[in-house]
Amino acid sequence: NTIFGISLIHGIEAFSARQSDVLETEVPFDYTPSGQSLGGYSRKISKITGNVPNFFGGLKKIQITFEKMQEIIKVSENVFRNEKLNESLLFLLESNTHLKNSEFSQAYIFCWLIVEQYISKKFSALLSEKKDNEGILGKNKDPNKKGIRQKVDILHSKEKLNDQEYTFLIEYIKKRNNFVHSGKIITESDAENLFKFAFKIIQDAISTEIE
Repeated sequence: NTIFGISLIHGIEAFSARQSDVLETEVPFDYTPSGQSLGGYSRKISKITGNVPNFFGGLKKIQITFEKMQEIIKVSENVFRNEKLNESLLFLLESNTHLKNSEFSQAYIFCWLIVEQYISKKFSALLSEKKDNEGILGKNKDPNKKGIRQKVDILHSKEKLNDQEYTFLIEYIKKRNNFVHSGKIITESDAENLFKFAFKIIQDAISTEIE
């Protein structure tokens, strides 16, 4: 799945492989199926066309160069060693899979996990810059007791988030809260917009990782 996630970052449509999707079988080389082979494509049809079908299991197959595959695997190895980054990448891949299946609420929540990690990381970095954090944390000096809205407000006031990011995050914090606490529906547009935001977060993090 890490390889699939990096493929997604490289602009290749990819989806999460789940345990229920994995199939293992052994087929003798001289076996001739009476009906259709695995994947629903008969051996005779494959021989006639001489090509691998463009679609398998409802998903389009995409050909990439050997060099591109080597690049993807190399980046995947680097990301896999970073447990937190790899986890976030897999969240993004899961979100894309849910989007493909029109499961917009699930897609939104997986991206929201990425956003929360992003905000928490930026907030921790801000605190590490300051010798005296009382002006940031106020009387309650425990940063873990700051909610994400408070962290976003503080990051914006300290110019760690620009106005566009701040406006977007405030809007999508409200959407998240309305969904979790009031059951308000997450629309396709909501899920897609948050996915794009989370995608950029992961893309930038991976670029930093491999530099």
